[in-house]
Amino acid sequence: MAQHKQNLAEFKTYIFDWDGTLSKLSVIYFLNRAINPYMLYRKHRAFKSTSSADRRDIEKALRNAYTNGHTLRRKQDRFLVSIIDLIHRFSKPHGYPGSVELLRELKREGKYVAVFTDGKLERVIMEATKLRLIRHIDIIVSAQSFGRLKPDPTGIEAIIKAAHADRSECLMIGDMLDDIVAARLSKIKVCSVGGGFSSMGYLAMNNPDFLVSGIKEILNEFKRPTPIKRNK
Repeated sequence: MAQHKQNLAEFKTYIFDWDGTLSKLSVIYFLNRAINPYMLYRKHRAFKSTSSADRRDIEKALRNAYTNGHTLRRKQDRFLVSIIDLIHRFSKPHGYPGSVELLRELKREGKYVAVFTDGKLERVIMEATKLRLIRHIDIIVSAQSFGRLKPDPTGIEAIIKAAHADRSECLMIGDMLDDIVAARLSKIKVCSVGGGFSSMGYLAMNNPDFLVSGIKEILNEFKRPTPIKRNK
């Protein structure tokens, strides 16, 4: 994997995933992934390449996967998402330890903070408000607004434009392969966070630019001079 000059505290725009990264995963989330038709494309085999070491081959395979209809085209798919998000509305959200402190610190440092989620916008805004994170977030973008779920990078592209950001100064932070791939396709760097949907081992296999065990580890980056070791 290529080496980069930045450490986690040196970026200017931070793009967070929501479910599994800032907000703890619920039973409903796992149910959604199990029964929702358009979630099935996230299976690991959709991202495999004959040459895992060749980034171009990986991205070519991914682009081919995206063109096979993995969008919110069908009305029944949209209806199912609405039902699941409605259930979410009546569930109490739980943030990961350090989430509020990290976002507060980012804003104190003058960073641009964004959320890019597959979840419904209204639901994520409601949860962010309950968790007292909303005041520290500049923008929340839902992939459903574009009809293109991760790993499609459309949401990242929208955030980059809204923030007037330089790609070299943007960092995607998420707990899944989808987040790694979306970041790669947008040509920005990515930090994978363990403790969400994917294991640390699986995330490491997919070579994120940074790999941490949790949100608190990123927070510590702003409190100590020694940078977190990059994933190798």
